[in-house]
Amino acid sequence: MASIPLPADVRPTPVAVLHYLLQFTCRYYVATVLLFYAAGKVLQTQFYSSPSMLDTPVRELSGMALTWAFYGRSYEYGLVLAAAQVLCSLLLFWRRTVRLGVLLFLPIMGNIVLLDYFYDIPALPTASVLLGMGLYLFLADAPAFLRYALGTPYVRSEAALGVGAFARWERRARWAKAVYVPAALAGAFLLLHALRVQQANLGPLVGIWSLPTPGWDRLYIDSAYEAYVRPQGGGGGPLQYSRCVIDPAARTLRIVPAHRYREGRRSVAAGGFEFEGRYELSPDGESLTLRPVTGAALVLQGVPAGRPLRYIVP
Repeated sequence: MASIPLPADVRPTPVAVLHYLLQFTCRYYVATVLLFYAAGKVLQTQFYSSPSMLDTPVRELSGMALTWAFYGRSYEYGLVLAAAQVLCSLLLFWRRTVRLGVLLFLPIMGNIVLLDYFYDIPALPTASVLLGMGLYLFLADAPAFLRYALGTPYVRSEAALGVGAFARWERRARWAKAVYVPAALAGAFLLLHALRVQQANLGPLVGIWSLPTPGWDRLYIDSAYEAYVRPQGGGGGPLQYSRCVIDPAARTLRIVPAHRYREGRRSVAAGGFEFEGRYELSPDGESLTLRPVTGAALVLQGVPAGRPLRYIVP
């Protein structure tokens, strides 16, 4: 975006002047706002979670509160985001680096707009204006972007392989690509679909259940392999981890304490609740009856509102 010298007798048209002023305004406004965004992350005024929000169950959090809690969990990650925004801002301040700044800015701001829209964050209008300004800067110089992106191949392999060898390699690569791309796409969806079908069979059990056993408050069945139990106490004790084995065909359930389990950087204690036997689910899915091999049956009620939380819907 370097300036082009004009003859002395050529005066810019009003449209050209307006175009220049719009570019200048968009560049400096976007760059300045990005600096404020970055400062908020460094000084921790953004992604701040109040004490009342931290004590609110996840299912009751608003979209904005959930987003703020997630991004505010790691201060170091916020610093990485701030560094990217500062770099983008500096690139937009100088005309020689505006194109690099625009290429960096569009995915950053596009992601922010999507978060604001889908998580009902009130900053959506401001983020949309910033994204619109970035798109204007991109479209104003679209021919240069397209020449750079589509005008030349990514790698000039002719010089490295030789013209003849490169032509033969390119023909083979085209056939291989035609097979690999559909296979990779189909494989990814088929693999995840098989996993979803496996988990969907456990849908009625996956959730939160109240435990009528003295000393225990709730049973959390997260998957076919993992479960948590919460002891009774003031406000509920800390979660304890257990391994579980569920057989939907035989309707059997086995829960055993795990010796040790690490979840990220947090060590989760082994659970003390044990069960082995059959299970029966009520037709409405609101109660779960556990019949151990020996002993009396336990009737668990779904939580909250008498129904378990369904993480995977069959």
